Amino acid sequence: MKDFKWKVEYSTGNEAIDTQHKKLFTTANSTFSVVEPSKKLDKIKKTILLLSQYTGTHFSDEEQYMTSIKYPKLEEHRKIHTHIVSQLSLLIKKIPTMKIGEIERELAYFVQQWIINHIKEEDKKIFAWLNSKA
Repeated sequence: MKDFKWKVEYSTGNEAIDTQHKKLFTTANSTFSVVEPSKKLDKIKKTILLLSQYTGTHFSDEEQYMTSIKYPKLEEHRKIHTHIVSQLSLLIKKIPTMKIGEIERELAYFVQQWIINHIKEEDKKIFAWLNSKA
């Protein structure tokens, strides 16, 4: 079972953004919680849908924040968000042809590559830029 834990190193220093990031972790983790085997696929599907919806909400909020602070790399960051959403959409489309273990592996990869790495590498740039202006 995969367990994605929030780490201090993921913190951006912005409470609202960090709270949303933590919710992404919580949502992703619920996919990997132990449930009755006959209910596992349904749980995974529902959780991935929630993750997809919340990712869209979070990205929208984050982009509004970047607009409000006049972040100079907003368009570049927005393109990355669009790519992440498309990667999750591809995963969702493949689910009907996949086994549960495959879905879990691909979702774990998505969370690691597209959520955790995005926070560590891209989102932290926003706050480094903001702090450099102070």
